[in-house]
Amino acid sequence: MTNILRDRLGTGNPLAYRRLENLIFPSMQHIRVLAYQGLKEIFEIKRFKIEKILGAGYYPLPNLLSRLDPRHAAFLTIKIKKA
Repeated sequence: MTNILRDRLGTGNPLAYRRLENLIFPSMQHIRVLAYQGLKEIFEIKRFKIEKILGAGYYPLPNLLSRLDPRHAAFLTIKIKKA
C-alpha cells in the first residue's frame, strides 16, 4: 500500500524506499489495498482531522478485540472532519 497517492510515495509505510517523493511513472502505482496506517496518513496529507477510528472483525478471535485494537481489525470505519 505504498503508492496510493500520486503526489507521495510510501504512504502508510514509514520504512518505504523513497518515502514522500513524487510518483515518477503512473505505472509505479499498485493495487490499492488500504490499511490502518495508510488510511490515517492519506487523510492527514489531505488535511482532514481524524475524530474516531472503529474496527470490526478480528478473525478468528471475538469481535470485541476489534474495538480494543482497530489497527488489526478486518474492517475499518473512520470518522473525519475537514480541517
